[in-house]
Amino acid sequence: MTAQVTDLENDRTYSIRSQYLVACCGGRSSIRDTLGIPLGNQGVLGYPASIFFRTEYLWERHDKGKTALNFLIDAGGVWATLIPLDGRELWRITLHGSKDYVDPKGIDAHAIISRVAGFDFYYELLSCGSWIRREMVADRYREGRVLLAGDCAHQNTPTGGYGMNTGIGDAVDLSWKLAATLNGWAGDGLLESYESERRPVAVRNVTEATANYRRRNLATSEAVTKDSDEGRALRAKLGAQLSEANERQHRGHGIALGHIYSGSPICVYDGEGDAPDTVNDFIQTSYPGSRAPHTPLPAGQSTLDLFGKGFVLLRFPGGGDVSAIGVAADARGVPFRVIDIGEPDIAATYERRLALVRPDGVVAWRGDAPPTDAATLIDRVRGAAT
Repeated sequence: MTAQVTDLENDRTYSIRSQYLVACCGGRSSIRDTLGIPLGNQGVLGYPASIFFRTEYLWERHDKGKTALNFLIDAGGVWATLIPLDGRELWRITLHGSKDYVDPKGIDAHAIISRVAGFDFYYELLSCGSWIRREMVADRYREGRVLLAGDCAHQNTPTGGYGMNTGIGDAVDLSWKLAATLNGWAGDGLLESYESERRPVAVRNVTEATANYRRRNLATSEAVTKDSDEGRALRAKLGAQLSEANERQHRGHGIALGHIYSGSPICVYDGEGDAPDTVNDFIQTSYPGSRAPHTPLPAGQSTLDLFGKGFVLLRFPGGGDVSAIGVAADARGVPFRVIDIGEPDIAATYERRLALVRPDGVVAWRGDAPPTDAATLIDRVRGAAT
C-alpha cells in the first residue's frame, strides 16, 4: 500500500510504500472511518470540561491540606475534581459536565475556580476546554493489511488512567507479530490473533473505567453543604465511599498486568481452568496466555529480562530433553533458545518444569515434559496450526 504524508512545516508531500499500516491516529481516526469500522455502540458518557490554571501552593490557603485529588460535592453529587499536576503550581479542575456539549467559551472559569477554592485568589488561567467522555471499542481491529491500535481501536473515560496501558499493550502484542510476518516465520493466523487477544482486554478495561466513573455518582442531599451534625456525618460517609472507589481504580495492578489471553489461537492450554483475572490484585501465574512471572535472578536481573528476542523455553530441573522443540523451531525459522534455571523458588513460581514464553513475555505453553509433537507446538504458537 502507498500512503501520502505531508510535512506541515514545509508543506512537502511524500509517498511511503509499506506492506502494512498500523493506525495509531487516535479517536477521530480518518483511517478507521475510511475502512468503515464502527467504533462500538456503547456510546458517550457525557461532556466534561477541564480548566487549567497556575498558582503556587494553593493548599496553604485552605483547610484541606496537600492532597492528590479533591472531590467537590453539592446536593447533586460530585460536580468537579481538583488535581495538582506538578505538586506546586499547576492545577486542573475537571467539571463532570452533562449529557450535552458545553461550549468552553461559555464557561465562567473565574466563578468555578473561586467556588472550588471557596475564596478569591490570584491565579493565571491557562486554558479551558470541553471534551467527550466515551465508552467505545471498535467492532474489529483489522481490515486487510490495516490494523488498529490505541485510541483508534478503543476509548474510555480517563477515570483510572487505563487508556495508555491498554494502548501500549496493543503495541506490544502487535509488534512481534508484525515482525514475525515480515521476517517470514509467522503463520497465516498470527496477525489474526491480534484482535482475538487484544479486543477482549479493551472491552474489559473500558468497562472497568466506566464503572470507576459511575462509582462517583453518589447519593447526597442539601445537608452535604451544611455546617451541622447531619452534614458532617454525610460528608464523612461520602468521603469513605470515594476513598474506597479510588483505591480500587488507583491500586488496581491487575488492570495493567493481570489480563489473560483466554482462548487465544496461538496459546496451548493445559485444561486446568482459567487462572484468576482481576482488575485489583495481580496474581502471578504461568497459565498460558498470562504474563510470565517475574522472579529475581542473580546479578540483579529478573526473569522478565530474558524475554523479548524470540521464543524462550525456560527449563527447570527435570524438564527433560527439549532438543526436538529447537529442531522444529529452526526448521521454520522461528527464533528460539533454551534457558536452564536451577533455583527452586523460581521453579515453584513457574509451576511447571517447562515454560515456553513468547517475544512479548506471554506464556504460550507449559508442561512437565516435552510435547509428543514438537512441530505441532511450534506451528501453534507461530499461528500456523490448521
